[in-house]
Amino acid sequence: MTDDTTPRPRPLVNKPLVEAIFELRWQLKSIEAGLPQDPGFRIALGRFYDRVAADYPIPVDLPTVQVPEDMAAYAVRHQFRAKKDGWPVTQLGQESLL
Repeated sequence: MTDDTTPRPRPLVNKPLVEAIFELRWQLKSIEAGLPQDPGFRIALGRFYDRVAADYPIPVDLPTVQVPEDMAAYAVRHQFRAKKDGWPVTQLGQESLL
């Protein structure tokens, strides 16, 4: 199934670009003890990687993956790199996409 609502990559008009930051935030659900949680994060992670894997085939789990998701809701947990230890890189956390 193809999702036509997802924007496709397009060339930038004013290259060269050294760094671009795009952050998308959404409201998280509060669970017990008031900790925020995104119940769809793991599904989003898989879908995100499906979309970027051709250009960013190297997944990197950051140290924050050692912390329970409920306790690190606003932290980047995963990176996807174009080449090992190289750039460009895109990242995903429970509430932010880069």
